[in-house]
Amino acid sequence: MIFLPAISFPTSLVISERSLASYQLLFRHLFFAKHVERRLVNIWLDHQMMKELQSLRKALGPTYCLRQRMLHFMQNLIYYMMYE
Repeated sequence: MIFLPAISFPTSLVISERSLASYQLLFRHLFFAKHVERRLVNIWLDHQMMKELQSLRKALGPTYCLRQRMLHFMQNLIYYMMYE
């Protein structure tokens, strides 16, 4: 899906089609990163329910660690992209 707004005369002097395409690519990347973060949070919720099962807890320990590292990375990447 591509959003192509109609840019009126005075604004078209400042915002070119090339800069608009750059912004679209940046926002697409940001939205995909937010999507990945939401998926990791949903996996975290699943892991919270699985932690009650003592028989699986030790076997799934490495996946908990990997998920937490990925979630931490994505949250920091999104923070960097939005605020830095």
